[in-house]
Amino acid sequence: MNRKLLISKTIILQYFAIYMLIMMNSSRIWVVIQHRNEILTYAIKICIIAIWLWFILKSGGKLRNGRDVGFILFLSAATIIVRLLNGGAGLDVLSEWITYIAIVDISIEISKEHFLDRFINVVYFLSIISIVCFIIQLSMPGVLKSIFAQYDSNFTEYIGWGPSGAIYGSPKAWGKFLFTLDERNVTRNLGVFSEPGCYQIVLNSSIFVLLFLNKYVSFSLKENNRRLVIISLALLTCQSTTGYLGFCLLILFYLIENGTLDNTKRKVLGIALGVVVVLLIDYAANGEGSIINTVVIKKLFGNGNSIDLSQSTGIYRVQTITSAMRTMFANPFGVGYTRANEIISNSFSGSAGASLILTGAALGVIPFIVFIYWTLSPVLRCPVLDRTIKVLYVLLWLNTILAQSEELYTGLIFIPMYCATVLDRIRAEKFGGYIDEEKDYTTN
Repeated sequence: MNRKLLISKTIILQYFAIYMLIMMNSSRIWVVIQHRNEILTYAIKICIIAIWLWFILKSGGKLRNGRDVGFILFLSAATIIVRLLNGGAGLDVLSEWITYIAIVDISIEISKEHFLDRFINVVYFLSIISIVCFIIQLSMPGVLKSIFAQYDSNFTEYIGWGPSGAIYGSPKAWGKFLFTLDERNVTRNLGVFSEPGCYQIVLNSSIFVLLFLNKYVSFSLKENNRRLVIISLALLTCQSTTGYLGFCLLILFYLIENGTLDNTKRKVLGIALGVVVVLLIDYAANGEGSIINTVVIKKLFGNGNSIDLSQSTGIYRVQTITSAMRTMFANPFGVGYTRANEIISNSFSGSAGASLILTGAALGVIPFIVFIYWTLSPVLRCPVLDRTIKVLYVLLWLNTILAQSEELYTGLIFIPMYCATVLDRIRAEKFGGYIDEEKDYTTN
């Protein structure tokens, strides 16, 4: 009886931890809390970090988090030194990094062997809800607005001009914990996230697991394919350009991984072709209002025939990257966050994405390199992953990190942190260089 109760508690705790992991991937409610309730923000961070430290103490320091603790200590030292030398913000960002690493560590450590299963189950569940709500959002928008409470979203935008100057306000939003919609994205599926670009991170990472880490999940082929279809449909409806690029990479690498088309790959190819057909039908029926035109053509080509990055946020991302890179190499020891943001703001009006490179400009070249090494090394060094899969993850990471506004996304870093668990199992068993490809190294 006690054992059954313990198992039930473990399941509930891990599902809750994974839900928190997903919500901290820039979900609407988390971003709103961060912007409008400083006390609650720090309370959540302190609780998560305290639980993480308890895990470490309980295990006698034997957990797979030595690299994580070392990474955090290094970033803490770098942030404090740069802050003392150049001033500016940085401690809030540091506390976010620690919290994000901690929640992923906690989620994995509760039950390593079930982590991927349960992560995919949560994403699958939220994807179903988001697809249903998205259909209602398009067909009967008033229904969701009458169910969910209205509040100001996390965005600020120009409304008009008043007697005292420009007037800014926040678009209205509805829903927080299972689904959200707002006035800025009335035809896009946001899931629980603040913008489509954040939703696609979780979705593409889940597809990566279902396609390339499926030996570490316990789903049957039918269950795996069902989850793959639903999550892919959610990705299609979120209408993120970054997400579409990531999805294309996933399908391409999956099809060329072994150079053969087995039944599973044929099904995946069928799903991909089905998505293309839907997009083409939508383009033929809706023209300028279609997904392809809105999300891809207008962003890349504008009204001309050549690629134009000045459309949408493309120009801001390119300028942010180039300006931050120049600043980082001109000041290899960092200029501090305040100065780095000032340089970019003075260079052009607006900025977007490339937050990791901005952090390199703020903290310096060495922290920038350590950041990349910590993120990618577990995947690149993982002996049970094929080289093509390693290259794919690097491309997915670059696709996201150059387009989005955070250095660490919990929905992306759980993959290398999970791979570190696999590496630890291999080291512990000391196979003398031999790796058993059929063995599940995630089990205790």
